[in-house]
Order: sequence, then C-alpha cells, then structure tokens
Amino acid sequence: MSLTNDQEHEASTTATGAASCSRTTNAGPPRHRASAHPTPPNRSSQTPLVLGLAWTYAALRVAHSVIHTTRNDVDWRFRTFILSWIVLLALWVVLVFG
Repeated sequence: MSLTNDQEHEASTTATGAASCSRTTNAGPPRHRASAHPTPPNRSSQTPLVLGLAWTYAALRVAHSVIHTTRNDVDWRFRTFILSWIVLLALWVVLVFG
C-alpha cells in the first residue's frame, strides 16, 4: 500500500509528535526595520508662520471647492484660487529661503 505525500506527512507528524517536513519556518529578518538613530525632524518647517501659511492654503482650497460645488461663480472661484496660489508661493519661499 502506497501513501500520498499528505498522508506520509500526517503519519510522520502523528507518530513523532512534530512535523518532519523539510520546509523552513525562519523567514529571515523583517524587510522594514526602523533605524537605530532616526533623523530628527527639521524644526524650521514647524514655525508658526509656516503652519499658519499651510492652514491658510488648506482653508482657501476648501473655500475654492465649496464655491465650485455650490454656486460656481467663476470670478469668486478665480479669486480664491489666485489667493491660495499666492499663499502657497509664500509658503515655498519661507521653506526654501527662510
């Protein structure tokens, strides 16, 4: 009587109490490790001016979206877009040269 591979594996597992299969269970080290010394965040990007400009830009973009989805007045929508673009430009100037 010949046994299939699954039956042989089951028989050897029940007879010895442990799996005698040749598969390795060690998958090795994890692929994504946190570095031992993470770099500290750049504190110049967390000033009140930068945060204020960033939140102003976000609020203007939300206002632009609200204008677009409600009354869709192109003049007001364009004004909020230009204002948000100026705030974004100022934010970049502060981050790059500040």
